[in-house]
Amino acid sequence: MAGDQTKTRLAETDDYRVIAAALARAFYHDPFMAFALPEATTRLAISEEMFHAQLETVFVDTAEVHTTPDLTGAAIWTPPDPPELTIHASQHIGERMRDLFGERVPVIGAALTEIRRHRPAGEHWYLDFLGTDPDHQGRGTGTAVLAPVLDRCDAAGTDAILWTTTEANVHFYAGRGFEVTADVQPPAAPRVWWMRRHPR
Repeated sequence: MAGDQTKTRLAETDDYRVIAAALARAFYHDPFMAFALPEATTRLAISEEMFHAQLETVFVDTAEVHTTPDLTGAAIWTPPDPPELTIHASQHIGERMRDLFGERVPVIGAALTEIRRHRPAGEHWYLDFLGTDPDHQGRGTGTAVLAPVLDRCDAAGTDAILWTTTEANVHFYAGRGFEVTADVQPPAAPRVWWMRRHPR
């Protein structure tokens, strides 16, 4: 599989469980995930269920999921004009998140509300999640799964945006053309950086 690290394809629904597990491992030490799920012993299992629920209920209809042949990494992108969720899907994902996060829902919601207030305006692709299984990091997977949409942004003259809670990620994304647009401190939550990439 050594040659597969820089090859990408769109994920299929049968891939979602494996991708969810890879993302859960990738985000285990993420500051916002640790804030949302402070109990370390259950964080991995709950976050895997969260990613899987979002993939099969939300992102299957509203986003593009770019992955590698070995499914060890993925970039989940929402396009500038995504389809609206059906009422059924919206209710289902809301109930699933309440089941998974329980009493943490209000504090998570308050933090996300503050974060979203600083979202860059204008037409853009939004990077919902980017992650690589820790056992496969450092091989170019993250850069590879970002590339298809960033190339399209360049061709169409469209911005790309994201937010992150780690300075290491700020440096990673800066190396791929992103610039910090806001430095946010949500209530009782980790510091957040919004970033934007203008087309090249």
